[in-house]
Amino acid sequence: MKKLMHIYLHPVDGFDELKQKDDGSVLAASVIMVLYFIATAFSRQYTNFRFNYYNVDNTNILFIFISSVLVLFFFCVANWSFTAVFDGEGTFKQIYVVTMYSILPYTVAMTISTILSYAFTVDENAFLSIITTVGLLYSVLLIIISMQQIHRFSGQRNIFALFITLVGVFIILFLGFLILSLFQQISSFISTVFDELIVRFTM
Repeated sequence: MKKLMHIYLHPVDGFDELKQKDDGSVLAASVIMVLYFIATAFSRQYTNFRFNYYNVDNTNILFIFISSVLVLFFFCVANWSFTAVFDGEGTFKQIYVVTMYSILPYTVAMTISTILSYAFTVDENAFLSIITTVGLLYSVLLIIISMQQIHRFSGQRNIFALFITLVGVFIILFLGFLILSLFQQISSFISTVFDELIVRFTM
């Protein structure tokens, strides 16, 4: 906890120290990832209806998992793949750890905003937006700083690498949905053929 607070208060020094000592905790990072998933599901399901833009009756836990945890994991994979081309020094473990460390402020902000949604009026919606926006922006800033420190990139090169990483995430998601759709079509075709065969043999 002390190390995390040092990172959040002094991100440049904190992530640089993590890089040098390579002492980031995979367990702590994984716990944060689980908390992020829970906070996302909690926010979408239990934010006061006056501020909730999601249809809670159609909550899909699989979609929440894909849009939160899986996207973060794909970000780590894409960043590790592309930064290797740009001679980045960060290992996959370091990328995973700093990414999950960085997402904690947004996780906390979402949770606070969800709880406070029952105490605020509609006219005070701006305060909830400020809380989540500040948390999100600080998490994004932490990701930018952390990637620059662990890969030893210049500022411009780091921004370019992050842009390529985001493109990679979209490509992975697109291919994933494409493959899933293909398997569903094949499964539907096989099921139809199987049903036809059963009907023919039972006649």
